[in-house]
Amino acid sequence: VLAAIRESGGAAIRCAESDILAARDGLARRGIYAEPTSALTAAALPSVRSHVGDERGDIVIVLTGHGLKAVSPTA
Repeated sequence: VLAAIRESGGAAIRCAESDILAARDGLARRGIYAEPTSALTAAALPSVRSHVGDERGDIVIVLTGHGLKAVSPTA
């Protein structure tokens, strides 16, 4: 992964667990039930926007995991 980032001139962004959970909750308020690992892309979006600016146009994020995967079973 690091080689691909370097070769493409890309970047890696770190997100705190609290930011990921806040993004997951924000998505849920919009009717999108994403698991935390998928909500990571939404949590990283503000950092991506500040890194690339508006000159690149639209930014697409992919949410790949449904929130039901992260629900704890009840006894």
